[in-house]
Amino acid sequence: MTEQADSSITIDGVLFDIIGGAMQKATPTHFGLRKAPWMVDRYREFAARFPQANIVELGVDRGASTAFLHLVMAPKHLLALDIKPNNQPALQTFLDSHDPDGRVQVVWETDQADVGRLADLLDQAFGTESLDLVIDDASHQLAPSRASFDLLFPRLRPGGMYVIEDWSWQHKFEHKLSELVGDPDSEQGKTRIAQLLENQPDTPQPLMSQLMMELSVICGYRSDIIPEIRMRSGWAEVVRGGAALDSTYAVRDLMGALARNLLP
Repeated sequence: MTEQADSSITIDGVLFDIIGGAMQKATPTHFGLRKAPWMVDRYREFAARFPQANIVELGVDRGASTAFLHLVMAPKHLLALDIKPNNQPALQTFLDSHDPDGRVQVVWETDQADVGRLADLLDQAFGTESLDLVIDDASHQLAPSRASFDLLFPRLRPGGMYVIEDWSWQHKFEHKLSELVGDPDSEQGKTRIAQLLENQPDTPQPLMSQLMMELSVICGYRSDIIPEIRMRSGWAEVVRGGAALDSTYAVRDLMGALARNLLP
């Protein structure tokens, strides 16, 4: 049973608060779901599009999205991965009561860029079965995201979907910086810049939007590989075409020499 308010959704007795950046402590019956309301609606639409789906979720965090996907989509199998150690007892307690058949497998301390480890986990979880849906809400960094895309996208069935969340975070950060700082040379501006950059990497990271440019190039002339990309506010849905992709596949290789030479 599902009930929805403007800022929360209750499914089978589990409350999901639809929140922004702030995260509350999770309990087995109450999670803070860090998604915009329209994202929640979109995942609910996926339940009809991908019944009994094989799903890979990159990025577990506190487990809210994993619990939500399990209840909303009722997947055949959900493999969820995160780079952090397991410190989310609420998620495990939730799974103990809501997933008696063990359809959800959560693997901690796994880097999305470790494609060897990821390939082994895929083989163990799905065997030769194709994937229906992949969700990347993990590092939000270019190199790791591209590495896992190169591995996982070929394993999607034709018509399957690869969702990349928050790919435009760097651009949003820059826009926020320009709005908040005002005069960057003033003392107030310098203080605000220091505060905003406090939790950012010391070395600037390559833009995640470069991956979006690469995928757009492929979509533009190889519709047998990517027939459609749907974008909205840092959200991208990349649809898998019917082309055969072997183990040597890589995004940049498929762009063509012209695009490889012109794009960063």
